[in-house]
Amino acid sequence: SFAVSRIQQFASEAIDLGLKAEGIRDTFQKMNDPMALAELRMAVRGTVSDLELMRRANQAASVNIGMDTLATTLKYVRGYARSTGEDFDKLFWDATQELIRQTGLRLDQIGIDIVEVRNKEKELGDYTEAVLAIMSEKMGNFGEETLSAADKVDQQRASIENLKTEIGTGLLPAYQLMLEAVSGFLNAFKVEFSTVLTFWEKLGYYASYVSAVFGGNTMAEFQRE
Repeated sequence: SFAVSRIQQFASEAIDLGLKAEGIRDTFQKMNDPMALAELRMAVRGTVSDLELMRRANQAASVNIGMDTLATTLKYVRGYARSTGEDFDKLFWDATQELIRQTGLRLDQIGIDIVEVRNKEKELGDYTEAVLAIMSEKMGNFGEETLSAADKVDQQRASIENLKTEIGTGLLPAYQLMLEAVSGFLNAFKVEFSTVLTFWEKLGYYASYVSAVFGGNTMAEFQRE
């Protein structure tokens, strides 16, 4: 039925997210910054899922972009995307590439004047700090920080993905057991049609498989029962 199909689809998507989250979360936790995720959530007002925030944080850390810098960049890019209608992901890519390369070539694409940055750099003595300072100044031009209809939709999508990821992570042990059982069955099926093994070798194989599936009970114990 349709309902069963939707549940199966949800479970499949949840497990996929759970599998992705395992590595992403492990890497993120190695930063040993318990407040990082909360700060990133605040920067985007809950419009981006935790998994995506951790993924972006891992990418940023790999190129020596700190979490404070990332939070400011996310907040600025989100505001600029809202006020211009431009794509958030593209703007974020341009902003992070500019922070990495510090060439000034992408500044105009994120609404920042290179002359302003160079002047601020002379004042602060650091290019990244100059860009972040200009970002902070320009955030006031984006208007009052109220949630638009699009923001609310993004919040709902992020919440659903967070829920799916949490459910998927919880389902992983059962999923792994199921895969092991299926793998064992297929291996047993494969052995059945093997012309190499003798009857007694096949029997031993089946006995060990049944013992593993039923928690270590032997065939003799089942017979006694």
